[in-house]
Amino acid sequence: MTSARHLAVAVLTACLVVPVSAMAAPDVDAWIDVGQDLAGTHGSPVLEGVGPLVAGTTATLTLSNVLAESTAYLVIGLGQANAPFKGGVFVPTPDLLIGVPTGGTSGVPATVIMADTFPKFVPHGAGFYFQFWVQDAGGPVGWSASNALAATASQAHDLIADPFDALLAAAQPPAVSRAIYSSKDAGTQTFVRNTDCWAASVDLTGLSPWNQAHGFLRAGTLVSPRHIVFAEHYPLSASPGNNEIAFVGNDDVTVKRTIVAVSYPAVDIGVALLDQDVPAGIAFHKVLPQDWHDHMWSTFRLPMLHLDQQEKALVRDMVTITETSDYVQHAKPTDPLRVQWWEGLVSGDSGNPAFLLVGGEAVLVLTHHFTNSGPFYTYWFDEVNTAMTSLGGGYQLTEYDLDAFFDR
Repeated sequence: MTSARHLAVAVLTACLVVPVSAMAAPDVDAWIDVGQDLAGTHGSPVLEGVGPLVAGTTATLTLSNVLAESTAYLVIGLGQANAPFKGGVFVPTPDLLIGVPTGGTSGVPATVIMADTFPKFVPHGAGFYFQFWVQDAGGPVGWSASNALAATASQAHDLIADPFDALLAAAQPPAVSRAIYSSKDAGTQTFVRNTDCWAASVDLTGLSPWNQAHGFLRAGTLVSPRHIVFAEHYPLSASPGNNEIAFVGNDDVTVKRTIVAVSYPAVDIGVALLDQDVPAGIAFHKVLPQDWHDHMWSTFRLPMLHLDQQEKALVRDMVTITETSDYVQHAKPTDPLRVQWWEGLVSGDSGNPAFLLVGGEAVLVLTHHFTNSGPFYTYWFDEVNTAMTSLGGGYQLTEYDLDAFFDR
């Protein structure tokens, strides 16, 4: 087999027969019905596909209205043959053939469901064709056939990167759209959001632009309604007279809280407890789930929203991380669109956060330690949660639901 054919083998080689209750609504984005069914004993067998065809998600094929107590052959192809066959049209190129007993009760149309976890390493946009052929004396030449399905694979990388790049493509020039605030006053702690910021549609109310001890420096980022994270080497203060911190709602109303205790659970990670919850108009940030790598096998050059001490929405690229990475490396974008919103990080940017934008939400990845890396909060998930518990407040980190995002 060619390497391309190995991709097809990886899709549903280890298919499992599962109960009818496992069915879900067809995913119209990933699956297209291309027809060419051939009627048999009970009319035409019907093939439906379910699932987003993203690594780590479930891909399901449901064959219904098929002859019971027979054998159905699933054909998977990387292209279309559209060849005349047994009185019908054999749609896929015959790259993989899987025989499946239809089961059921004689005289009653049967249903076969095949499901498997969609594999990693299938390129974004890779196309497949599926069709069942069934041994069926009621067919023109002893066979019936289902409609064929065209299916298109997606990568988490591209499903995250493409909307990010679309925000940049629609934005005002960087000189206009980098700043999160059009004006800010440290003396009165008043801030006005920049409606032309390229990330204006993203809820960034959980970012603190000011604190009592250090003004615009030494950022804090909400990870619960009552906890913030920051850089240990550039810490915020819990000392009275220096411990007030401000957040700004989307209505430009400033909300102040007091830091009452701090903890340092991991390398360059600080966690602080606020005196009370922030109001509902101030949002905290989720983190990537601990099983993120089941979906995101490739993170190379994945764009990230980075903040700096001047409260600018900057763009840097995540470079490859693995399940065991405790720090995330990032770099200047090579893409000519993204690089327009890039700036190098400098002393004083420490503690500011960096996010992936997933489903329009800013998901916390790191806070700045070095100019090209910072601690990966999902790697330090347990340590940060332990610190949050010891500080009190009743909250833990919240994992972003990647399963729901890809199954949407």
